[in-house]
Amino acid sequence: MTDYHQTAIDYLLGELSPEDMKFFDQLVEKNPEARSAFNAATEDLSFLGQTAQTATPNLDLKSRVLDLCPPRDTFGEPVLAGQLAETIADAPVDLSHRYDGGGAQVELNDLQSTEHRDFLLRTYETHLELWPHVSGTSPAAAGDLRELRETLSSLAPTFPQIHELSSTDKIARASHELPCRSLQVSYLATLPALGYFCNKVQTDQADVSDARRLYYLCRDQLKIMRSVFRDIDPSRLVDDKKYRIHGTDMLRRKWRGAQHAWFKDTGKISIGNCFDGPINTSRLEFAEYIANVYCLANLLASKSTDGLYKIELYEGLIKDASITVVSANTSADQHSKLMQLVAEKPLLAPFEQSEEHYLVNLVAASVSRAVNLDGDRDSILSKQMGCLAEGQESKIYFTWPELR
Repeated sequence: MTDYHQTAIDYLLGELSPEDMKFFDQLVEKNPEARSAFNAATEDLSFLGQTAQTATPNLDLKSRVLDLCPPRDTFGEPVLAGQLAETIADAPVDLSHRYDGGGAQVELNDLQSTEHRDFLLRTYETHLELWPHVSGTSPAAAGDLRELRETLSSLAPTFPQIHELSSTDKIARASHELPCRSLQVSYLATLPALGYFCNKVQTDQADVSDARRLYYLCRDQLKIMRSVFRDIDPSRLVDDKKYRIHGTDMLRRKWRGAQHAWFKDTGKISIGNCFDGPINTSRLEFAEYIANVYCLANLLASKSTDGLYKIELYEGLIKDASITVVSANTSADQHSKLMQLVAEKPLLAPFEQSEEHYLVNLVAASVSRAVNLDGDRDSILSKQMGCLAEGQESKIYFTWPELR
């Protein structure tokens, strides 16, 4: 194999033999040229997919696809799989009623601060205008960033600064209340990365991969805001609630090889073990789930010793739930700080907490809703969310109800 780009395309289209697929897997891990070709081919096919018109599949498509895709009986990380299964196995949760998202919704007027309400509305409208300029048919998607740069200069989007929320007294003292949680996830999930990549485009340091990252971030920011503020765009929210299967392939496309940013801390994402199959039933549920992934990636961004972190998804380890893991190499001191953040009892009162505490609390509360627990941090108490160590890696995990 010497034509890496063509081989990567054949690999992604399933044209290679099992032996050649295994060989190319190993090549991507070890050979920078092969890895670059794989990323480029993934981008090419993603852009191609965006040019197709949306089609409504037959109602029995899901069952037929699942029948053709039996679950794997081996795991890429057997040691971690064993740790997770042992840690969560006896957790007392009730998954008889499946959560479908939207449990944290409030209205904009539930926020006390007019300033925050105005910022959220401006942010939503700005990214709604930005969206066509980073979509698959835009010049930016083809590598021409001039129009995107002009659009950003015209829109002049504003982004939160680190510690902005925790230094605001009203927010800090009410950080555990639902309206503040909706504000926090709108500020902290994707906006820090959006600010980084928008600035990169405006300073003429970006390329097509950065435009692609903006595409995913912009789309997710809009969905996340609709998922927590029911009145910010009611007509699109109706569409978000429609039954649409979201699979792990969407997460792989979004994160594999991507650069991510938490304000000025940047890193590279890889995908480890990842089962093939559905994880969410609607855009509304997916928005809440993916916000959790963003929050944990943000939490680890400033703590990774090498600027790398990894996302893994497991199924079949525990009953009725999948497990999502975000990990990074960390120092012993940073791992200790993570363990304190993901502790059964918070060590600090709400008004003493930082954005890092908010990130953990957002995920913990979301997981509690998803697995039908009462308290926001009951997910940590019941081991549905936690932090583990494996060698030099810190691994933060959370469970999510599987699709039956």
